[in-house]
Formats: sequence, C-alpha cells, structure tokens
Amino acid sequence: MQLSEEIAGKIQEALTKFIANPELYGINFEQSPDLRRLAAELKLLPAMLDMGGCFAIRSDGQIFSFLWDSPYDLRPEDDPRIINIVLHQASQRYPELAELKPQKPTDASICSFCKGTGDPLFGMDLTGTDLANRANQFTCYCGNLGWLPPDYKTS
Repeated sequence: MQLSEEIAGKIQEALTKFIANPELYGINFEQSPDLRRLAAELKLLPAMLDMGGCFAIRSDGQIFSFLWDSPYDLRPEDDPRIINIVLHQASQRYPELAELKPQKPTDASICSFCKGTGDPLFGMDLTGTDLANRANQFTCYCGNLGWLPPDYKTS
C-alpha cells in the first residue's frame, strides 16, 4: 500500500503520541501491559487488539500482526479483508487517521453477516441484554464496514 508523505507523517505522529500517552486512545493495558514498549521498539502503531495478539500499522502503511506470546515474530499482512479491517479500526481509534478508512469500491460485495449495515450484531434480539451496551466491542467479518473487497465471499 502506497501512502502519501502526509499520511505517513500522521501515522508516525500518532505513534509518538501513543507511546507518550496510550490512555488517550483507550488501550486496555491489563490485556497488553507491554504494548507501549513494543510499539516503540517495533515502530508499529497498534490498531486492533484481541486476546491472541495485535494488528499494527507502520508509517509506510505496511500492516503487521504478532502474537502476545511472540511479539517479535512479525507477520506482514496481505489479505485485503484483514487490511481493510485494520485500516478501518485505526481510523476509528486515532481520529487524526480518519482518512485511512477504506473506501468502498464499486465492485465490492455486501457482507452477508451484517447485511451491509456494518453492525456486527445486526438482526439479533438484544432486548434486555447487556450485549447491546457492549456492541462496540465486536467486529464483524467485514470489519464493520458493511462490505468486502471484490471477489471476497462470506458464504
């Protein structure tokens, strides 16, 4: 992925801010206590975390993943669906990176899980459940975009 110098600089600036004050971006340090150190060492901006590991973006736009158990074993990401998810999550977590949000191509497929809504809990009856209050903790197969890259199938 080719990025402009401007957006590369914004990613670097967000990384610098994250290293200085990760709480600004709502990172849960109980889940990943060494993330600040890892971000500084690896020069990667954390975009998406889960119980297994992290997806992060480098200032040149390359997306990497790593497991918490082996954070120095970086895996470059080339799956267009995963790249879209990571870029979308980065655009949500870091307001200064809003322009990273993937734009829907004309030949994109509608996500069959959320029916194009981007809502990972679409169609679920959540009346009276705590799940509705935690909906922002879930990510759909499409990354909450509502669409998938061309030629990507969900069923």
